[in-house]
Amino acid sequence: MRDVATGDGGDPGGAGLLDVLHRVARYDAAWIALRDPRTGRHVPVLEDGPTASVRAYHATDEADAEAQRFGLHRAGWPLPAHRLPVPLEETFAWGEHLLPAGFRDGLAVGLFTEEGRHVGYLSLLTGQPRSVTAVTAALLHSVNALVAAAVQGMPALAPAAAPGTSARAAAP
Repeated sequence: MRDVATGDGGDPGGAGLLDVLHRVARYDAAWIALRDPRTGRHVPVLEDGPTASVRAYHATDEADAEAQRFGLHRAGWPLPAHRLPVPLEETFAWGEHLLPAGFRDGLAVGLFTEEGRHVGYLSLLTGQPRSVTAVTAALLHSVNALVAAAVQGMPALAPAAAPGTSARAAAP
């Protein structure tokens, strides 16, 4: 049984989405958030695995600017971390949050509706270096609008109770 956090303490739709994503892209942590258009911040709606470092990163002012710098606010292909134009340790996300948490690769993608509206963000992380494949990126690209539609109505997760923890509910 995997430990899955969902917006309403056990939404089977959220757990089902994470199960499908886990089959498509083997990951150690998944973080899916909706973008608040007023603040530009991403509010988590689904989590799986150790996501405290991702939450901490997205709570910073630098997160949105860095996502824009790497093109994650435009519709496009998921960006594998090992394909960033700079070494991971030179980015704020990886250098300050994800590498210290033990992650070595992953991918990120903005979530867009079929109409092209930016509604959120998906991050899948792994402890294995250079483990995200082009096939995984292509599969996630092909279902981007479906994932966006699936998470649009989900409520936000409760804030983490303490550093290193998050709101969690056991999936069936």
